[in-house]
Amino acid sequence: MAGLRCGGAEHLLTAAWPIMVLVPTFSRVIHTPATITLQPCEPAVAAWGITTPDELLQRIRILTGTPQRRPAVVAVDGRSGSGKTTLATRLQAREQGAAILHVDDLSWNEPLCGWDEVLRQALRQLQGTGELDFTPPAWQRHGRAGSLRIPAGTPMVIVEGTGSGMRAVADLVDAHL
Repeated sequence: MAGLRCGGAEHLLTAAWPIMVLVPTFSRVIHTPATITLQPCEPAVAAWGITTPDELLQRIRILTGTPQRRPAVVAVDGRSGSGKTTLATRLQAREQGAAILHVDDLSWNEPLCGWDEVLRQALRQLQGTGELDFTPPAWQRHGRAGSLRIPAGTPMVIVEGTGSGMRAVADLVDAHL
């Protein structure tokens, strides 16, 4: 059961709950319509397999391994309305101590195509120190108080949002869904 690689990051393809994952060994297969238009870096999929949430979490753990002194970082990426937040919330509920980092919080008031470095900064801090206490630059510029915090010892961070698995952060993400 192998994930796909795009921009250097390992990822699985998912859709609505129940989770749909590209895995050729599942017994129930759903064929996708030929009319789907893919964006660059979106791998073509001829069939989807169905997996349970627990099976998906087990696969994620295989992909991420057990990083030392930092959490496993899982990107849940996809188009608007595709169920990213639902999937992230359900994974968090199954993985004790997991945290969610919402791309919407990081990219708030950032230029549409200019927030990738903000995500890189946050993920570099998380990987370097094992925790996150990060105030995105736009928060400071616009008077938004507070910071995004993830405590040390968090086993998994689910980075949720469109663009969470972009090529610019492929080296900082352990698994890309």
